[in-house]
Amino acid sequence: MHRSFSKGSLTLEAAFTLSFFLLAMISWILLFIPYQVQSMAQHALDQSCLALADKISLTHTLAGKEGGLTRFAEALTIKKINIPIPEALREMGGNFALDIGGRQEFRRFFGSGKGLPRTMHRVDYSIHLDDDRDLLYADLSYLLDLPGLLKPLGPLVVHQASTAGLWLLTDEPVFGQNEENDEEKEKEDSVWKKPPFTRGRILVERFCQQSPAEKLKKGQIADLFYVDGTVEAILSLNLFSATYSSGTGMVATNYTVQEEAVLHALVAQAKRLKKAANGRSDWISEDGTSFSRIPSGMRLKVILPEEANRFSAQLTALAKRIEREEGVSVSYAYEEKALVEE
Repeated sequence: MHRSFSKGSLTLEAAFTLSFFLLAMISWILLFIPYQVQSMAQHALDQSCLALADKISLTHTLAGKEGGLTRFAEALTIKKINIPIPEALREMGGNFALDIGGRQEFRRFFGSGKGLPRTMHRVDYSIHLDDDRDLLYADLSYLLDLPGLLKPLGPLVVHQASTAGLWLLTDEPVFGQNEENDEEKEKEDSVWKKPPFTRGRILVERFCQQSPAEKLKKGQIADLFYVDGTVEAILSLNLFSATYSSGTGMVATNYTVQEEAVLHALVAQAKRLKKAANGRSDWISEDGTSFSRIPSGMRLKVILPEEANRFSAQLTALAKRIEREEGVSVSYAYEEKALVEE
């Protein structure tokens, strides 16, 4: 009797374990269905964003601003739109055409044009254009029913997004126009508020144009070659960034320079200049022609914010140390204010 009860218990446990295992396996397999739908949706979102960005770029470039909206609408196979001249209406019409075009592109790419699955509900596709950065953003949200045994756990709220860049050959915005106050604000913005790479390119080009020296092609570390044989590399350094100083506010007296951090940055650049210049005689000028001249000296020109002039004594001491230890002279130039209101 006892042995029969044990066999019954084992059978019951095995049945329960097998059922649980099968249930888990089926649920795990069913998860692939919503995953497949999301993958298809993301693919369609990415492709529609890219396709629309290409169409906008092409029509905007070809049209210039004249009749741009009409040609844009025609390129999206939308019925011809006649928008009055006022820029506000042009922008409204442009955004309307953009939204319709985006939805058409998305449905075309989703599942090879077979339409949306029945498991997707409240599908909301939106697209908008950032004229300042020439970027196109597409967003998709929907409710996704879960299949089979997982259905009571749903629906699943899904949000997906995609971004594409525009290859515009004009500086004009795609829709609307640059407001005068925006243009003035752009002019007033300090170069030190721009990203480091952009800031560096602007300042290097500015100082190269001001110099009578021979301008060197980018990628040679050195930027200028003087008639006395001195090669010079230009480096911009925001002394008021958290990397090189501590303090806050709009006044230079509130800041304390981190000398070791500044020294490390300048020494690293000086070593790069030495490595590029020592023993080298073949150089390429800005126009692509090559010439042979052995450098007789190396100089690092450091461009700093105007307010950094307050720390000139500390900076001069660092320059003397670098020249003594690395054999590279250092000079400073002060350009524009960095401590300005946003």
